[in-house]
Amino acid sequence: MTTDAAPQPPLVLSGPGELLAVLPYRLGFHPRHSLVLLELRTAEEGAGDRARLGAVVRVDLPGPAEPPVLERLAETAAAGAVDRLLRVRAVAGPSAPTPPVVVACYDETGLAAAPASPEPAVLRAGAAGAAAVAAALTGLRATGSTAGEALLVAGGRWRSLSCADARCCPPEGLPLLTPGAGRVAAEAVGRGLSALADRDALLPERTPLPPERLRAAGAARRAAGRGAWTPQRRLRALAEFEREVRRHLPPAAPALPDPAVAGRLLAALQDVPVRDAALLTGAPAHLRAPAVAALVHAPGAGGGPAGGGPAADLVHRALDADHDRPRTVAAAALAVDLARHAPGAPGAAAWALAGWAYWSVGDGVRAGACAAAALEADPDHRLAGLVTAALRVGLPPRGGAAR
Repeated sequence: MTTDAAPQPPLVLSGPGELLAVLPYRLGFHPRHSLVLLELRTAEEGAGDRARLGAVVRVDLPGPAEPPVLERLAETAAAGAVDRLLRVRAVAGPSAPTPPVVVACYDETGLAAAPASPEPAVLRAGAAGAAAVAAALTGLRATGSTAGEALLVAGGRWRSLSCADARCCPPEGLPLLTPGAGRVAAEAVGRGLSALADRDALLPERTPLPPERLRAAGAARRAAGRGAWTPQRRLRALAEFEREVRRHLPPAAPALPDPAVAGRLLAALQDVPVRDAALLTGAPAHLRAPAVAALVHAPGAGGGPAGGGPAADLVHRALDADHDRPRTVAAAALAVDLARHAPGAPGAAAWALAGWAYWSVGDGVRAGACAAAALEADPDHRLAGLVTAALRVGLPPRGGAAR
């Protein structure tokens, strides 16, 4: 039995150092050689002068190249980041006044060589970082956006590029690891967030499974795919999906499902109402229950979640609500495990489910990888196409799982 989770109080940050401490948990990984734009939107009424985190856009800085080429590449990357931020802002809706944008540059290439003295090295951006920051600030101002602080992160330290006062912003920077940053990281982990070492560590596991496991899952999938999907069959499949989701919830170390279970669930996810019900795993119980009840009696058709019919309003209401993040992430991880049991087209539905779930919690890296895997298996898969389109235009999830 699941119950609706109480909303968590906002995570309070104090100053740029703590903002940088929470940023990896917002991205899901520690950025390296990157330019990050972070919007600070007006907080809810009664929050005083505090702001809340808005859209976050990250792009890679270019790799080694001759200085003129390097700078042009960096400027192009920064312009792309500003454009993506503006598209996200257009979807999210207006905010008055226009939210300020913090520009954070992660660039180790400008670290000055340590001199033969006890003085710490000056923190400087490399050619790519400096060009990207300048282009981002220029682009933001040209669009009427308020450019907040520009921050440089390198060598475990950070400094403000917008402040020339050495008393508060010394040229050697300030340490990233402080008691305040530690508190922020601990609170983020307590909310179910994580920050992996780098972007590559976020990518879903795709290591091939043993042939005997694939054969067993394939046989179970083919057997379970026979016959009509009645309401009773759908409910049994969803109950089995729920049991496996619970096995993937923290603090458990999830193991691969039994091949027979994987095969049955892969067959069930080919049925669109079952798949749409699985998308609601993290939705509040009082909204999920009526939506699932409507879905299990729905005809098995559609492309995106509840594309039409009497269940559509109930499903969209549940999708738009605040979701339980750990349950949503557990459902996504389970879907990846299922997809690995079905190379090719039979795994597309599971990959698409994982992509949608990761997108709904704001994990664009994993969402994009899963949606790409689904389209690789089935180029016409509509749910995977929807996730890919949402990521391409920077569409934020409307539900609260990503907040």
